[in-house]
Amino acid sequence: MSENQSGYTRLFAIGKEYVRLKFEYYRLLLVEKLSVLASALVIFLVIGLLCVGCLCFLSVALCELLGSWVGSTWASTIVAGLYAIVAVVVWCLRQQLIVNPITKFISRNILNP
Repeated sequence: MSENQSGYTRLFAIGKEYVRLKFEYYRLLLVEKLSVLASALVIFLVIGLLCVGCLCFLSVALCELLGSWVGSTWASTIVAGLYAIVAVVVWCLRQQLIVNPITKFISRNILNP
């Protein structure tokens, strides 16, 4: 009977170790996935800020260029109108330009082990 009992005890210990290792594996996998997502977010924010700064300088340059032809008030209005048109286009295409790529990236990152 003790031989049978030690077999069950050993089987229980092996099962317990298996569950512990699986838990550890999934914990490490979660840390890896969160690290990739966080680093992608930081990279996106840094590149976004650099693009915004570049866009500001290009806007000022375009206003200066247009200002010599139509006056500074009209130049600013034209540049603002261009940004309004771009904003409407981005709003209309938000699913294809923003939502779908982010969803694909996150689902590919999380669902693939």
